[in-house]
Amino acid sequence: MDSINYYEPTFRGQGSFELGTIVRPVSGRYDLDLGVYFEELCGHPRDWPTTETVHKHLANSVRGKTSIKPIDKGSCVRVIYKSPYKNNADLAYHIDLPIYAYRKLFWSDEVKTVIGFKGKKQWSEYSSPEDFEDWFESKSYLNEDDPNQLRRLVKYLKSWKTVQPKSPKIPDGMILTTLMGKNYQPHERDDIAFYNTVLEFYNRIFCIFRVIKPVEPYNNLAQELSGFQKRNFKKRISSLLGNSQRAIDTERHYEALKFWKKVFKDRFVSTKKLKVK
Repeated sequence: MDSINYYEPTFRGQGSFELGTIVRPVSGRYDLDLGVYFEELCGHPRDWPTTETVHKHLANSVRGKTSIKPIDKGSCVRVIYKSPYKNNADLAYHIDLPIYAYRKLFWSDEVKTVIGFKGKKQWSEYSSPEDFEDWFESKSYLNEDDPNQLRRLVKYLKSWKTVQPKSPKIPDGMILTTLMGKNYQPHERDDIAFYNTVLEFYNRIFCIFRVIKPVEPYNNLAQELSGFQKRNFKKRISSLLGNSQRAIDTERHYEALKFWKKVFKDRFVSTKKLKVK
């Protein structure tokens, strides 16, 4: 089916903004995600409009709303917004609009969320951002005294990522968030919790670099990473761990600040002036 009735979709925020783990980019745009849900698609997915058709209509509906032409990607339509301030390009952002539908299972009355990919996959893959958010929330409450600690730890790791060389590319936010959530080691101190959690996932990926998504479709999120990217990531995590351990072990506050400065570079804020070799 190449045509689509103009159903009015519903929208739902998702991704790092919804999780509370978004960080300010060092350069470039903020990355925001807004799911577009078509609730009225009925029957079997083979009878639904193709994802290319839906993407085309979605892209046409947002074209002209911004000065930059939207990008029709394989997994979403991207709408790019310039900064409203001429002298502050850092406030630019883009919104990714992935498409979803609800599929009733043949053997039960259960309804599952499927995501639409252009190309071979089409509507074949179950994917529920809400399930991932629920999983992350459950992991957060491993620390009942401070359920926001895990969010902070993810933001620390994502901030570390932003000061790493752009090539080879560090794994994306979904992988980093999953690694931190699966291996979360709560502690009353953020620095120790951060070190212990990163060490835990480093030990798990050291021999077999596999990151299984904790909700459907339970795929290996690291499958598309090259061997070079994996080796580079482990090397950089090893360096992060070394400096983090030195910062925790030292009894001198000034020395600890120097080691954290090596980890987070210009993103590290301190009232003391530091000279880092």
